[in-house]
Amino acid sequence: MLWKLGCIGLGWVLTVSTLGFSEESKMQSASSTMQVEKLQCEYRVDPLGIDVVNPRLSWALSSKQRAQKQHAFQILVASTAEGLAQDKGDLWDSGKQVSDQTAQVVYAGKALAARQACYWKVRVWDSADQASDWSAPAYWSVGLLDESDWQAQWIGQDLSTASEKREPALPWLRNEFALSAKPVRATAYVAAMGYYELYLDGNKVDDHLLSPAVSDYRKRAYYITHDVTEYVKAGKNCVGLWLGRGWYYFGYPGVTHRGPIVRAQIEVELDNGETVVIGTDANWKTHASPLKMIGKGFAAKTGERYDARDEIPGWNRPDLDDAEWTNAVVLEPPVERLVAQRVEPNRLQDEIKPVSIKELEDGKYMVDMGRNFTGWLELHLTSHRGKHVNIQYIEDFLDDGEWQDFGQRDTYIPATDKEEVFRSRFNYHAFQYVCVSGLEKKPELSDFRGWLVNTDFPQAGTFSCSNDLLTRIYETVVWTYRCVTMGGYAVDCPQRERLGYGGDGQVTMETGLYAFQPAAMYTKWLANWRDTQNPDGSMPNIAPDTHGAGGGPTWGAICVLLPWQLYLHYADTRVLADCYPMMQQYLSYLDSLCKNDIMQPIGSPEYGFIGDWVAPGRDQEPPWSKEEWRIFFNTTFYAYLLQETARVAEVIEKGADAARYRARADEINKAAHAAYFNADTQTYSNGEQPYLAFPLLTDMPPADQRDAIVKNLEHAITVTKQGHLNAGMHGIYFLLKCLNQIGRDDLIFTMTNKKTYPGWGYMLEQGATTIWERWNGKHSRSHSTLLAIGSWFPAGIGGIQPDPKQPGFQHILIQPRIVGDLTWAKASHESLHGLITTQWRREDGKLSLEVSIPANTTATVVFPTTNAGETTESGKPVAQAQGVRFLSQDSGVARYKIGSGSYHFQTPYETK
Repeated sequence: MLWKLGCIGLGWVLTVSTLGFSEESKMQSASSTMQVEKLQCEYRVDPLGIDVVNPRLSWALSSKQRAQKQHAFQILVASTAEGLAQDKGDLWDSGKQVSDQTAQVVYAGKALAARQACYWKVRVWDSADQASDWSAPAYWSVGLLDESDWQAQWIGQDLSTASEKREPALPWLRNEFALSAKPVRATAYVAAMGYYELYLDGNKVDDHLLSPAVSDYRKRAYYITHDVTEYVKAGKNCVGLWLGRGWYYFGYPGVTHRGPIVRAQIEVELDNGETVVIGTDANWKTHASPLKMIGKGFAAKTGERYDARDEIPGWNRPDLDDAEWTNAVVLEPPVERLVAQRVEPNRLQDEIKPVSIKELEDGKYMVDMGRNFTGWLELHLTSHRGKHVNIQYIEDFLDDGEWQDFGQRDTYIPATDKEEVFRSRFNYHAFQYVCVSGLEKKPELSDFRGWLVNTDFPQAGTFSCSNDLLTRIYETVVWTYRCVTMGGYAVDCPQRERLGYGGDGQVTMETGLYAFQPAAMYTKWLANWRDTQNPDGSMPNIAPDTHGAGGGPTWGAICVLLPWQLYLHYADTRVLADCYPMMQQYLSYLDSLCKNDIMQPIGSPEYGFIGDWVAPGRDQEPPWSKEEWRIFFNTTFYAYLLQETARVAEVIEKGADAARYRARADEINKAAHAAYFNADTQTYSNGEQPYLAFPLLTDMPPADQRDAIVKNLEHAITVTKQGHLNAGMHGIYFLLKCLNQIGRDDLIFTMTNKKTYPGWGYMLEQGATTIWERWNGKHSRSHSTLLAIGSWFPAGIGGIQPDPKQPGFQHILIQPRIVGDLTWAKASHESLHGLITTQWRREDGKLSLEVSIPANTTATVVFPTTNAGETTESGKPVAQAQGVRFLSQDSGVARYKIGSGSYHFQTPYETK
């Protein structure tokens, strides 16, 4: 038996080179059918420094056999890697637990203290009660839990004599320390208001960018835990911090100091048993760095000015003569809560290479990066010492050839006449084109590189089909989602406002949940929403609440809709319980806005009571739509929220609340129907697509009028708008949801498969590489408003959906929609339980459907057929197929229940 030990985090991680277990374990696993893999703690792989003392653990199972279920599990959690290797769970030995649960298993061992290292592994028993091998070891560590765990102080620059009219340079901070013996473990805890980079002896200790995540500085700030063991040594050491402004801009809520501030603590355990703590205090030295922010705030007109002449070689290394550096100032604790960052950091992602360079007048060069993206530019440049090299970032060009100028620009001042390199550090831009001036010679394509930067959550989904336009729309939507998710939340646009709008966030959430694994990000963002709620129950339109922003009642509704989606996709009941008081208060606030059960307008007509935002033809100037339309839309939305909250209440066993909310929804529906239903035309409000679809979702129409409204909705799509969509941000989201629920995905296909205005295909025909803010292309060319279509591809065409009765994809609903001219489609989704795939093809009068679902899950498979009796699975009559059980058939549709594994159905299918 060979074990390899390596230092990670707050302890030692164990890598199994040759598995070695007790003889009993070997005997028990001899005939096991399943393997344990993909261990996660709080949605993260091996997270450092979490502040959840009863974290939730998850794992996936794989098996080569069909219909495999977990009969029981055992979890071991040990305080050392050596103990875990010996199968000793001194923190928790769950024993054999008879349960099929593999997700959201709550740690139930000894109480965890700050700094605790936790090494864990899992084994399971299959349906035949045969034990698997132990999983590979995983770990998590606990961060600092209380204020008493901190010895460091908040510090920053002394700006008492600095001009208030001039932006101060971003600060360097440094401190030298000596270690008397060899370090065996070193951990750094760093909290910053603004951004930071941490260095030890000149080495940056991580690959995080624009860190930490964004928060409301009145309510909370985040600290991040770093394993820095490899960066410290016996003898002299130097710790350096480079601070960036980020959202910490004087005048914004919670900002109490003119420059960014930090609290950092490094704890080093030596091999002589001593522990050394190095914390920020008044003895730290500070100096202006070469970097300044330009522009006001963190919105459009913000960039970086880097003067390379001000560089100080070795500023973050030992033995620097820092006599001219000044002491940092100690600041009063500036925030209510200091908590661990539970979301993945931002990181460099895809590399972007330019495609062309065009020389303009006056020594300017226009570089086309080939696609719009959010992130960083690296420029290898040659100029003259002291000459300003100006860089402008451009999304797209207007009809007259001018570009949309959102004020995105940087300036670099070289220190030499030789080649130097500029790259962003504490800011980012959204752009496709770069205009550069101040160079000595025409640059080459190789002088430019770009990187997408976003929150580094794992990819989870794929989709492609026989229709190239639909595949391209999906890929562009997913790319855009990546471009608007940075800093632990989803923003409206990455170049202009960079704000976490609730309206935009809720219509993009399902697109994100299918394409990626953003559960940690959304969990973090929901904490920001809880921070923002006002005493009267109302919600700001953005979170973190950095400053005012427009919206309306539908914007704050993310506090209800996002937790519910996390429950559907991850079976997360904790997030429902955490957010339920927020939901209740928000519903009470909305109820206070009702008169005779109809929502009344609030705020300004332009931005205080928006209904369906940026619908075609209404995306130019306020008030966007008529007041009566907005009243109907928001009233219907209130009924929908009541129904969704009732579902939440049932899950968390608040039955009386659920009944009360459903009754209230019925009252709202009846009032809205009475006020806005036109009996002559069998329509609601203005009779447009969203105003028919949304009432169908809330069951507003009486049963005897429902079919007529569905027919009129079809007419509004196919005849009135000749197959085009006619909806905005929320309208699209609910129109898609309605049509999928009533089985009319053919209408979604019709609207999506268009290259003419308005539509996603129209954007692509105009050269778009990201999805626009508005159907007409005005304003932002990279935006989250119209991304709702992204979830339809895997959920509608691919047919992969969670079952609300067994959420988290424990039971999976597979019902692909065979629509339009599609001859094949394939989709996948990586759930907490493992990979789900579907692939269908129709040819020669037959429909084939391949489905694969993870071990320990089941699925209901629904597909159309013209003769269910001739359906086969893997070439055999379906009645003989292992793991398949016939459920029912009607109206040309067959339904089966399957166990885990891979299946290949084939059935007669003639297109009408």
